[in-house]
Amino acid sequence: MATKAPATKAPKSRLPEGFEPATLARSAGFYIPRKGNDLIGILKDVIETDDPFKKGQKRFYFKIEVTEGGQTAINDAETKSERIADQGEVIGVDEKGFLRVIRDMAKGQPVAIMCNGQQDKKDAKKGRNPAWMFEVGKVPF
Repeated sequence: MATKAPATKAPKSRLPEGFEPATLARSAGFYIPRKGNDLIGILKDVIETDDPFKKGQKRFYFKIEVTEGGQTAINDAETKSERIADQGEVIGVDEKGFLRVIRDMAKGQPVAIMCNGQQDKKDAKKGRNPAWMFEVGKVPF
């Protein structure tokens, strides 16, 4: 019968007073594509990952810091429930067709994402789901 190794205590932090441990930035949650769910913020990062649904393909998502809180619905990363993002939170936005332009923006670029809803099913390409229609704006540097 195998025995469990005793748990080791985490070493006491040696960081100077006033500092907290730096961690990789996590998203507070993910943006919900829905008509009228608008997002105004600052592009923090463009992340490329393996697509879990399409073997061998990549997918992108964007980390955006919310600058105008109280208006953007997200799925909370911890509770998995819907809530409104607060100003200063960094949220994830999955790349969709109209959002592809964000991929080429510079980090630190102010960005506005206005969701105009989904196209009519009759207008969707054959065999595809209706596209989400977005208007994306940026403040030039």
